[in-house]
Amino acid sequence: LVDGSRHRRVVGDIATALATEQRVSATLDQFSGTEQVLTDEVAQEEQVISNLEDQIAQLDQQISDTEARIEVEKEQLAAMSRAIYRQPDSFWLLIARSSNLHEALLATADAIVAGERAHTLQTKLEADLAKLQADRDARQADLDRENNTLDLLNANLSSLQEVMSEQTDVSGELSDLITQIEGAKDQLTNQPPSVTSDLAQLLE
Repeated sequence: LVDGSRHRRVVGDIATALATEQRVSATLDQFSGTEQVLTDEVAQEEQVISNLEDQIAQLDQQISDTEARIEVEKEQLAAMSRAIYRQPDSFWLLIARSSNLHEALLATADAIVAGERAHTLQTKLEADLAKLQADRDARQADLDRENNTLDLLNANLSSLQEVMSEQTDVSGELSDLITQIEGAKDQLTNQPPSVTSDLAQLLE
């Protein structure tokens, strides 16, 4: 009677271990699906970040080019300003070298118009530069935000994989335990009470 009772207890232990193993396996399946979702989100986030980095690199190049053009226009405008406004003697030299006053006036007017155009171009370039820098700042803010999101996703993925590893270890231990219990189950039959008692305690 005692052996039968212990035998039933062991059978119940096996059933409990099997049920636990099934729950762990089901949990691992759910985690695996979540892991795939997170992995896909990480890949998408990395693509978004790569695109933003490309945009920022392009904007940096455009900013550099625009700044260089502004410097050129500033130099040209300064040269024209010196020639027209700061060196009035050059106007009389121009008249002296020209065949008539009309040509000298036209040349001077052309220089003034060119100076005004250079000033207008410089103003436009500076406005373009301000917009490029604003766009660059906005893209950098986007990049910072996406990097924070990526860090969070990677942290979640890492935590999930750690838990999955622990669950896998538990599942393996349960399988080993079930094998041991099933192997010992038959030994409880037709054994002296002292042996069956020791085995039952060991199994518990």
